[in-house]
Amino acid sequence: MSSTTHNDALGYLDDLREAILSPSMQLLLPTERNVGNPTLGARWEASIQVAEQTPEVRDTAVAVISALGFCRIYGITLPLDLKTPLTSPLPVELLAPAIAGMLHMLESATDDARTLPARFDNSEPLEDRSHCTSILHSLMELWAMYIVVDDEYQHRLGQGRSNDPSFVAWMHRLLDAFSALDAEVQRDEQMRLLSVATELPLLENWRKMLAQPFREHLPWWLDGALEEAATQVCRDIICESIFGGTEPAVVSPALARSVSPRSNSDAFAAVENVVLAAAPSGLLGEVTNIVVKAASGLSLDPLGVLRDLEIDEPRLRTNPVWCLDQLAAAVPFPAIKRQLLDLFVKHQIFVPASVAEEILNSGKGT
Repeated sequence: MSSTTHNDALGYLDDLREAILSPSMQLLLPTERNVGNPTLGARWEASIQVAEQTPEVRDTAVAVISALGFCRIYGITLPLDLKTPLTSPLPVELLAPAIAGMLHMLESATDDARTLPARFDNSEPLEDRSHCTSILHSLMELWAMYIVVDDEYQHRLGQGRSNDPSFVAWMHRLLDAFSALDAEVQRDEQMRLLSVATELPLLENWRKMLAQPFREHLPWWLDGALEEAATQVCRDIICESIFGGTEPAVVSPALARSVSPRSNSDAFAAVENVVLAAAPSGLLGEVTNIVVKAASGLSLDPLGVLRDLEIDEPRLRTNPVWCLDQLAAAVPFPAIKRQLLDLFVKHQIFVPASVAEEILNSGKGT
């Protein structure tokens, strides 16, 4: 078992242990008085009241279900001291405050998504990106928590305990709140803004950390939708804004702001990041960077050039001279061969000495 346990580098087991040892946890466990109530509905009602009147209890329930959810989606095995008190079925006294807390989190995340364009536009550099990643972190936590709650719901159905109308009602409220959040955060403008996260290793790290079966059934923000949005933003900005001379209506105000009123040189600093976000990593990504810079002020689609020439990572590594000639012909920029040569040298890709000497000599004085 231990050989297949995923690494808990982010400390979710510690978070879980700290939450369970919290004094508030005592109010989240069933007692004889609670269990003796005539109906489950009475236990749900009493537990929700405790959550509303005692925020620290609700926060502890959220902390427990959140950490437990992350352990499940990342395949982190619980040690015995944590597994014993958290074996299904979890008590209503824990689930009810956790669901109440999730509804608060969903409402807050939905509001954050709704106001994201305005907050993005009014933010300083880096702060605007943090608004986007904050929403994505919320989505991950809410998803992890829902996995636990839904497992509990399905466990009860599987045990034939479908006579819990309170649980059914709260599950419907949760699903409605998730639908409201998805509707807001998946608007076109919000998706374009959230796609800035593709510039970071964040999404790929999350995908790598997921255990089975969660890595086979990805939520929408990990299934490539944001990468597609980033690619579309790149094409819109390059083709319609910089090279077309007009501000595209389909680009969000935040992104249009960064490319419309300024010079091509300034604009390409923003566009370059978007292009590289959509480009593969490694050598091809670095070549894309060079082409983007070389295309400044030209009626040229950098990604389209690479695509039309069928220049990919294997061709760059096995036939660099052909790539040099093709790109130099397609991009009328005097220094592009020299920059590409420097890149090939950096990656230890063989270029004949005669070709390198010709490029170096032709580059003098440019």
